[in-house]
Amino acid sequence: MRWIWAGSAAAASCWAAAALGTPASATTSDRSARSAATACSPAPLHRGTLPPWAGGAPQGTPYALGVGAHIAAFFFRHPLRAGHPTSPRNKVLWIAARGSTAKTLKISARLAGSSRPVVRFAIPSASGSDNAIAFPSIIDLPQAGCWQLALTWRDRNGTIAIQVSPS
Repeated sequence: MRWIWAGSAAAASCWAAAALGTPASATTSDRSARSAATACSPAPLHRGTLPPWAGGAPQGTPYALGVGAHIAAFFFRHPLRAGHPTSPRNKVLWIAARGSTAKTLKISARLAGSSRPVVRFAIPSASGSDNAIAFPSIIDLPQAGCWQLALTWRDRNGTIAIQVSPS
């Protein structure tokens, strides 16, 4: 299931201000500070040896590790493409270390440097091993760029940044 949060009036006014660009009165140091605060570096891709907690993960599939908790994103199509591609789809298998009985992985995605509304996903668990829980998903994001994802399952939280290419 996927939904888009429209946000509050305050968020809408922030979005409108961002759409107008940087005010002419902003200094170079203001712009540099804002740029540094919104910088985004996609998580590095790994191939080969899997983390010990990622039992049952597909061997040979490129993956990136989340920060803050034991979670990995296995990309069946990398990089992901903007919009709603169908051939191939933006299939991502999330593998989280067991330690909770999470039934749903919640993802809040925001384009780096944007104040636009967040794209949210709720992904039900499908299966797991003694060490890990699997959450198969299709991650469709509306535009190209570096996306910052906040991940929550049961009592665990993590983050990951991913690159999305144009369609």
